[in-house]
Amino acid sequence: MTPAPQTAPQREKNHIVALDGYRGIAALFVAAMHSLESFTDRPMLANAFMAVDFFFMLSGLVIALSYQDKLVSGAIGWRRFAALRLVRLYPMMAVGAVLGIAWRLYEGRIGHGALLGGAVFALLLLPLPRIGAGSSGGNSYPINGPAWSLTHELLVNMLFCATARYFRGRTLLVIVLVMAAIDIGYGFWAGSYKASVGWTDQPQAFVKTLAPFSIGVLIWLKLGKRKVHSNILPMMGAVLLSVAMTLPYDRLDYQTLCIFGIFPAVIVLGLCRIDWPWLERTFAWLGEISFPLYAINQPITFFFAAMLHKLSLTALPLALAVSANLALGIALTMLLSRRFDIPVRAMLRRRMAAAR
Repeated sequence: MTPAPQTAPQREKNHIVALDGYRGIAALFVAAMHSLESFTDRPMLANAFMAVDFFFMLSGLVIALSYQDKLVSGAIGWRRFAALRLVRLYPMMAVGAVLGIAWRLYEGRIGHGALLGGAVFALLLLPLPRIGAGSSGGNSYPINGPAWSLTHELLVNMLFCATARYFRGRTLLVIVLVMAAIDIGYGFWAGSYKASVGWTDQPQAFVKTLAPFSIGVLIWLKLGKRKVHSNILPMMGAVLLSVAMTLPYDRLDYQTLCIFGIFPAVIVLGLCRIDWPWLERTFAWLGEISFPLYAINQPITFFFAAMLHKLSLTALPLALAVSANLALGIALTMLLSRRFDIPVRAMLRRRMAAAR
């Protein structure tokens, strides 16, 4: 979802640097949440899971900005759209799958049949079928848990591709209201907005993806084309996003407020041109690490926790363990982003251009 770092005033090139920065902040919260879950049983960062809802909302805005007019006019077809999305998402998800396979082999807790099936389906970005998930504790994404969100994002992306002409005007408003109502109803019925990786959670996961995605499209069409210059507003958005996911209010009413009120406000605050070079560089760096970190953080965290156990360092202070794990994840993310992800995506785009 995030291209290589560029300068902030490149809005004409489908790039809003503050939103990239927000995506990086959300990815750091997800990585911190997974770290804490591995190192302590205490409930901490209970609302960091909402970062995924925020990702989907950003995705809706970016997809509308980059592709909606082209899809409606016929300048781009569904095959090319699908190829572009796979080029953007697949390389690092494949790395995440390989790391997840390595972890499961090392761990040795999943049967060989489930591991083989999980590996194949993980590399195809598909959930493990129910018959296979039964041997992995009902987990349909046993190799790399965050992959569920990419599967559903691609599904919603293709739905948008097929119906882009309807994501406008009153029809879009109706879609947003209906999907938000279903998402809220599903959340209160299930007792949580946290979609899991089990097969029974897949309907909620789809709704959880489509509702914020539609809101993102709406924000772009209604407010995205304003020309606002501000350095303060994007920083306010970054603080608001961080505070929203840090506060320990693990309640549905608070989470509803965040997903359908605070997160859209954060995105609107980020729809600005930035003039301060240091702020631009900070947001650009956060944007660069965002998706790669999200794709690989869970298996990296599992390996790191296992290493601490093997070295008898499980009594390490929690803050130090989490900080070291995040530092390791960010370092590997930077290495993979610059040495693998960006070059591979550039090569694939060149081949796509040559094949046209």
